[in-house]
Amino acid sequence: LDYDIIFAPGSTYITFLKSDKPIVVWADATYISMVGFHFQYNKLNNRQIKYGDYLEQVAFDKCSKLIFSTNRVAESAQNDYKISQEKIEVIPFGANLIHNHNRESIVELNKLKSTSKVKLLFIGVYWYNKGGDILLEIFDELRKMDSGYELEVVGSTPKEKKEISGVNFYGFLD
Repeated sequence: LDYDIIFAPGSTYITFLKSDKPIVVWADATYISMVGFHFQYNKLNNRQIKYGDYLEQVAFDKCSKLIFSTNRVAESAQNDYKISQEKIEVIPFGANLIHNHNRESIVELNKLKSTSKVKLLFIGVYWYNKGGDILLEIFDELRKMDSGYELEVVGSTPKEKKEISGVNFYGFLD
């Protein structure tokens, strides 16, 4: 195939890739930033941590550009992997986009909606890491303003699931 760049959603895909094309990685974390933060990384021994860190370094070094979703992750790439700032861009993922909405602006936006029903979709396996508990608080406030909101939750279910009007939990789907 004739293509201009290789674009990967994380470094794992390109660590051992051999190509003369420019490689761009877009990620929401660095390996080392997940160690001690995410429960899946808490059981790793020192050898596994060193090897994972090495693989991340190999991948980052071969990239032409690294795009991260937050400044915090970009700083980890610079500080932990010695990647130059010129090689890094920060482009927030959707949920990380900054909007200075307050209760009044949400009420006004609610009045402008063109349908009587708004369906929200939450997709995420790690309920608490992805802010599912916060989402339910927000959803509860939205429902107080308008019963036309519905929430579909796919990928996870909170440990203490309570029945909430307008919320459907589907759990993990294969």
